[in-house]
Amino acid sequence: KQWYQRRVAITAGRVKLSTAKACLVIANKHSAEPDAEDAANILRVISIKNYKSDVRVIIQILNYHNEEHLFNVPDWNHQLYGDEVICINELKLGLLGKSCLCPGFSTMIANLIMMSSFHPSNYSKDVRSNWEYEYGYGASNELYTGSLSSDFLDMTFPEVAEICLIKLHILLIGVETNSSSTGILFNPSPHIFRFRQGTQGIFIAQNPTVIKSAALFCFKCHEYAIQSEIVKCTCDKSDSGYTNNRSNSNSTSKPKTQKKKEKSTDCDLR
Repeated sequence: KQWYQRRVAITAGRVKLSTAKACLVIANKHSAEPDAEDAANILRVISIKNYKSDVRVIIQILNYHNEEHLFNVPDWNHQLYGDEVICINELKLGLLGKSCLCPGFSTMIANLIMMSSFHPSNYSKDVRSNWEYEYGYGASNELYTGSLSSDFLDMTFPEVAEICLIKLHILLIGVETNSSSTGILFNPSPHIFRFRQGTQGIFIAQNPTVIKSAALFCFKCHEYAIQSEIVKCTCDKSDSGYTNNRSNSNSTSKPKTQKKKEKSTDCDLR
């Protein structure tokens, strides 16, 4: 027992486990005995939790039926520490099942998690109108997370996604919140989510540079600017002449209707 504790302490010191924010346990996908490989990795998780109980552990296992053993590991807590278990076979079968319902889903996910470059100069003018050019452009996109402008506060997800697509030419597909109850949400309904301070956006883009425009966007300064022209502005958002474009920009209110609304509070549509 003393030898085992000393061995664990030496290994933990070598990988700097005492100062680590997370610990990854990767399985050998080519193992001839998957259950034995999972058992060895589960024992490693137990040793890690005994050494530092509050460290986040992300473990990769081969067979899904071995997940239940991890839930009995001391100090294993998904909500408190963010511990995660990833099963390779479960992911494979899940992608196959989704592909039956939505053909091409597995290909799209594989392209999003794999890095690939796209150079239009490599395609001739004749090929640019074919599916190969469009597929190459789509395959070069990846998933990124980034901050969002303070102008988006209290707006719904469809409103912000429309601005990101039309004005910024980036695709917003979800959000990551600071709340432990919500966490990551994809295409959340306006009834359950509105943008708050610290909300991170989940984007599909070709590179992380283009999503910076979502953090710098200003309704007052960038209403007619293109994506390459969006830079950090120094305008005063508290200016009385500043109007947020959360309402329909085509609708204009007349002075007479405004006076009527001031007299009757029941007609206030806000």
